[in-house]
Amino acid sequence: MNQKTNKFVSVLLALAMVISLVSVVGIMAYAEGGLITLTASEPASGSGWTWDNSTKTLTLSGATFNDCVWMKVDSATLVLADGTNNVMHGGLYNTSGGGYWSGICVGNTTPSGEQQNFSSNGTLTIQGNGKLTMAPTNENYYLETFAINCYKLTIGTGSDYPVLDFTLQKSYFHSYAIQAYAGFTLNSGNVNVTCGDFKSNGQNWYAAGVFVRKGGTGAVVINDGSLKINVIGGNYTCKGITSLNSGSMTLNGGNVDITVSGAANTQRGIDSTGNLTINACTLNIKNTKNTDVAIAGGTLTVGEFTTYENCSKSGKGIYSTSAGVQTSTVTIQSRTATWKNWNGTTITTNTFPSGSAPEYSGATPTKEADDIYTYTFSGWSPKVEAATEDVAYIAQFTPVLKPHNHTDANNEIISFEPWTATDYLPGSGSYYLTEDVTLASENYCDISDPSVPLNLCLNGHTVTLIDDSDFYLSNGATFNLYDEDNTGVI
Repeated sequence: MNQKTNKFVSVLLALAMVISLVSVVGIMAYAEGGLITLTASEPASGSGWTWDNSTKTLTLSGATFNDCVWMKVDSATLVLADGTNNVMHGGLYNTSGGGYWSGICVGNTTPSGEQQNFSSNGTLTIQGNGKLTMAPTNENYYLETFAINCYKLTIGTGSDYPVLDFTLQKSYFHSYAIQAYAGFTLNSGNVNVTCGDFKSNGQNWYAAGVFVRKGGTGAVVINDGSLKINVIGGNYTCKGITSLNSGSMTLNGGNVDITVSGAANTQRGIDSTGNLTINACTLNIKNTKNTDVAIAGGTLTVGEFTTYENCSKSGKGIYSTSAGVQTSTVTIQSRTATWKNWNGTTITTNTFPSGSAPEYSGATPTKEADDIYTYTFSGWSPKVEAATEDVAYIAQFTPVLKPHNHTDANNEIISFEPWTATDYLPGSGSYYLTEDVTLASENYCDISDPSVPLNLCLNGHTVTLIDDSDFYLSNGATFNLYDEDNTGVI
């Protein structure tokens, strides 16, 4: 049988499955379960929840919903109150043409078209430090199932940590844990989704953890947080994160852990029909059938300091290289630089991409002067250069003799004492001037002990003699005069 014939037969079989399913749907008894509709026209409340219609904000503080919650507005905010656990069992939100199940819907028009998407509005932002658990309680199989179905979804603000745990309802055709028609952004929080429990009658089609249909720039953006996806079914296609219509994906940070398993013809961890950029995200993907880890329809860009385990980059994809169960890890590593002062005290720490040189952005380190030296910061030890491991740097200082401390001919340090001007210079010892000096006496210097030289540091000052008499040095004594720049004996 040639290739064209094979394709034609496959189409006939798919059509037959659809026809058979329609006949089944006609006699299916769907449990309505109920629908909670929230609009901008009036407030609402219940046990553990309130709806502020003026701000279009649903606040959960320990609520349990046995139904689908449909916020019929163009945009809404879901706040999970700190420290609370909230439960949604979900239900039917649209019975026209069959049963469509969801836990949360956002959009002010009835979803239509294939996969029942909100294609014009319905933006949802999830905030707070509480938890939302979505756990269906019935055994019905629905045509399409979604934990969250909206136009655009944003989770976390970066300063909070919402926790979402979704176990998706059973399905005949499509099982999408998160369907966000125009975009999905994760800024912070912990999202754990499981989907793909299909009716075992050969009509297993499409399962995805995160599904974005519209495409364009920013279809999927992960800035931080944790996203764990487990796709366990789907005879036709199984994908962890997917975007259609040239939708681009950017992974700027956080942790993404995807497991794709089943008998699907196509299994991929990440499938971007547009550009795929991995900047600083830890990405773990387990694919039990294919070797595709992450595929870009456009340009694949991976951070410069990325390492690969059991996988390789080729063209527009990252592919697993291990045999059997395919487990691949792509990690953009960050390292920690610890900056310490000369005495071991930590000044600051910061992270940097493995393989690059860290940068210090703090104040210039200092070291207090002692009796002999002042200290000038001279750099770090070890030398700051590209590093692949955590590293600690110690501030280094160059000692600088104080202006009135000098070294003698034997390179020994001479410590000078202050001298307050009198009519006579000291007989011997080491002194530095504290002011300009004018000497009027003829006996300017009388060294009593010739074995001890007289060392005089001008320290930026001057000595003025009123007459032209020379210093009187007894018994061959030595007089050493030092300047303020420590250039030695004059």
